[in-house]
Amino acid sequence: MRIHHPDAGGDAEAFRKGLARFHDVDEAVRQPAASVIFAVRRPGPARVLAALAARRRRKRRTRVR
Repeated sequence: MRIHHPDAGGDAEAFRKGLARFHDVDEAVRQPAASVIFAVRRPGPARVLAALAARRRRKRRTRVR
């Protein structure tokens, strides 16, 4: 691309074509794929109970005596 730059003595039309291809690829990369679906995994009962127990332990430690 640098060899086609008009300031370096290259062909301006070739530079414009290369720049257009670069922008097309760049735009395609930035667009998120429409077929990608993010699923949220729900915690099982054991994990829920462990989280509740951890919350209770934290509350006990923060009490002022």
